[in-house]
Amino acid sequence: MSTNSYTNVDELRRRHQKVIETLGITPTEIEPHINDAEAEINGAIARRYSVPFSVGLYPLEPVRTIARLLGAHYLLRSYIIQEDPSRSDWVERLRERGQQLLDGVAEGKLDVVAYADNAGSAFVVGRRGRAQDVVY
Repeated sequence: MSTNSYTNVDELRRRHQKVIETLGITPTEIEPHINDAEAEINGAIARRYSVPFSVGLYPLEPVRTIARLLGAHYLLRSYIIQEDPSRSDWVERLRERGQQLLDGVAEGKLDVVAYADNAGSAFVVGRRGRAQDVVY
């Protein structure tokens, strides 16, 4: 089970279904890559936010997108490079886009939008995890 649940096995399988099925990658093989992506995210934004995000506070965007991009990169890079090195460019682009977004969050250029199940609304998470403006 993934530590922080910024993304999950089903989301990665849905987004990369054909390649995951073709390579015969199992859910058990996917999970450690999600954990690696989430650990990288937490490490990069820990100075700006209290991470992992508290129970009942579900980060939406761009954290979920970053987790999917980095998790897919970690998962697919070794398989693709071994199976078909000529296709490794698109896997590297997953990393580049994820890193670009992660840098934006870490530098404060992008805000984290979260959903709080006790408040029933989404909001921008402020520095060190405090709620700021209600988004909707």
